Amino acid sequence: MTPPGGHPLLFSEACYCCALEFCRTARSSSRGKYASGGKLRLMSVDAEDDLVTDRKWHLTRSITPERLAAFSDNVFAVIITIMVLQLRFPIEPTFRALVELWPTAISYAVSYVLITIVWMNHHFLLRFARVSTPRLILSNFAHMFPASLVPFSTAWLAETRIAAVPAFVYASVILMLGLGYHALAWETFPRTEREDTTQQLRRRALTRSGVSIGLFAMAMLLSLKLPWVNFALVSLVVLTYICPELPGRRARLQAAQQADALRIRTKTARL
Repeated sequence: MTPPGGHPLLFSEACYCCALEFCRTARSSSRGKYASGGKLRLMSVDAEDDLVTDRKWHLTRSITPERLAAFSDNVFAVIITIMVLQLRFPIEPTFRALVELWPTAISYAVSYVLITIVWMNHHFLLRFARVSTPRLILSNFAHMFPASLVPFSTAWLAETRIAAVPAFVYASVILMLGLGYHALAWETFPRTEREDTTQQLRRRALTRSGVSIGLFAMAMLLSLKLPWVNFALVSLVVLTYICPELPGRRARLQAAQQADALRIRTKTARL
């Protein structure tokens, strides 16, 4: 092919020179790569670390603790809606037919109380979250998973008049709730070297959840022989979480003030 306004011989010589120069450049660059292979591998590792850091930064910036709390509120609302939809109408329009549905009423009341306690403690913990780390997000989902099983376990327990196997399943669900609460408390409370009110509150919350997990495990083992004891023990331990804060008005007030100040500083840093 002859270029417009040029001689074919000159054009072919120019192409040959360009190809020769390209081969020399490729050969020298390949030698440089083999000579500095360790450096190139180090640069690639640094690039991968930067990419992982960027992804974590994007996750932290896009999913704030407020957004995580709002999503959790929607999940709890769906759970309560499912509980309401499970309510059955009496077969006959009489009080006797209504009384015969007492297992359904009890299961709904127990589930509602449990979900309420879980929701209050969930919001109490998220007040101390600075940023939404991947571990915090996973702990939050791990905490909500057994919460979604509460209506099923309580309904089965009430329908069977607290039989052994349903009591075992009920205690297992509550045990998973305790484990999820412990993991969420571990991630939400800030870990600092100095001893302050928030650090004391973190230690007490983890200690209380650890003791509760042990009691739930004991109740689960007792359920196969003494299902009523299992139900009473689990219910008593759960009722201690009606107040998310630990005893001590001054400690609760200082912890709340520190949590609010920490949240304000975090919002200001984001802006």
